[in-house]
Amino acid sequence: MLKRKLRTFVWLPTLIGFAAMSAWSDAQAPTGVAQAPSDPFASQTTGGNEAQGVITIDADSFVIAFRKDSNVFLGYSAEDGSWDRYEFAEKVVAVPLLSGGHSFGIGGRRVAGAFRLSGDAIDELVAVDWQGKFRTAKLERPASGKLTPLADGSMVLYVVDDRVYAFSAKTGTWDSLIVPEEAGVEILTEGAVSLSGLTFTGEKAIYHAKNGCSIFSVDSGKWTSASFEADVP
Repeated sequence: MLKRKLRTFVWLPTLIGFAAMSAWSDAQAPTGVAQAPSDPFASQTTGGNEAQGVITIDADSFVIAFRKDSNVFLGYSAEDGSWDRYEFAEKVVAVPLLSGGHSFGIGGRRVAGAFRLSGDAIDELVAVDWQGKFRTAKLERPASGKLTPLADGSMVLYVVDDRVYAFSAKTGTWDSLIVPEEAGVEILTEGAVSLSGLTFTGEKAIYHAKNGCSIFSVDSGKWTSASFEADVP
């Protein structure tokens, strides 16, 4: 098995697409939370508006609403006017993000919502689909520390342990891919990593293995794999 660490594939042009994040500080961390942000919401909102203590992030097809003093998030669908609600665990700090395309104001491009997570018992990932619904993916084992997503277009990716978790905001579904022990993982900063062989366009994620490849697309919402070896499906 790969050494147990929180792993996030880093794609710098996309991260630049996020609004600037405030610094993470040990000194400001609440009890039981590893390296929580001193004020995670200070500068991260993409087109965010604040009034009466409520912050809203408008992604055109959906809106995320939240308060700085609460772990409850609301999702609104512009399509049918419906609302959704999600509450993170007490000791998990969640910072909402929109995928990079929206930050640059690309008109007509539907995006995904994701969360930068910090805590000592993160047991599931959360993302927001086109309809403003919160969609979750259970981790194989609870994680501790930080999880920062890669998000662009309508796709969100996390790399945790030996799995690449991918989300499609179009289908509202998660799927995971197990990467082999020999996968080239370079540990960077803030608990993030670079995973050799993984490419990402915002519409597709492609993992290049020794004998084939695996692809996740926003249209299918799942990983599928093919091998050059005839006896491997």
